[in-house]
Amino acid sequence: MRLLMLPFLLFVSCVSLAEGELWSQEVDTVLEGGKLFKMSFQEIERKENYSIARVEYMSGPSVGSAMFVFDGFRNIAKQAGRKFMVPLGEWKDESGNKMYKFGFADSKKVNMKQIFGPDINPEIERAGLIPVN
Repeated sequence: MRLLMLPFLLFVSCVSLAEGELWSQEVDTVLEGGKLFKMSFQEIERKENYSIARVEYMSGPSVGSAMFVFDGFRNIAKQAGRKFMVPLGEWKDESGNKMYKFGFADSKKVNMKQIFGPDINPEIERAGLIPVN
């Protein structure tokens, strides 16, 4: 799997020029075996402790697609200087594109309900924050 993802990582195009700008990235390539991999990730809102992004999926493998979304939020966290992140929500917009909300923190030992709100999914809270590294 690691060898298959290397070409994927090489073909991701990232656009974000200055700190504080909203993040975007896209991938448009043909994978080994002829499978088209085409997606775009556009951060549409950034607050102190979370970010929301719209992901347009045209074609691609399920694992690669999930990694593409994760990578987008990891890049946002790095750009913002945050050390940990956690998925907070997922839904579809009026056009059928996936929307994602990820939270960010500077420490693994935080009160997630206090930072991200009382409605945080208990399973997400149990799983904890993901290091950005």
